[in-house]
Amino acid sequence: EVFGLHENADITKDQQETNYFCDTVLDTEAQSGGGGGGAGGDEDEMLDALCGDILSRVPFEFDREKMFKKYPIRFDESMNTVLARRRS
Repeated sequence: EVFGLHENADITKDQQETNYFCDTVLDTEAQSGGGGGGAGGDEDEMLDALCGDILSRVPFEFDREKMFKKYPIRFDESMNTVLARRRS
């Protein structure tokens, strides 16, 4: 708690960010014309590009074993404990 938000506040923040993201995607879809049937090729291409862009920004999966070797959990090094907790 000293280095960041309380766990419940952190969960709430994450939920709000997720809701904001989903609302933004839905707003983008609505602004592109949406509805009206048809193939919707342009809309699908735009969403595919948006998803591809987002996935390209997502950090890679951490190698936990490597992280614990480099940053072992020790009482005299609190940041290592924080890193380990955030990656669990």
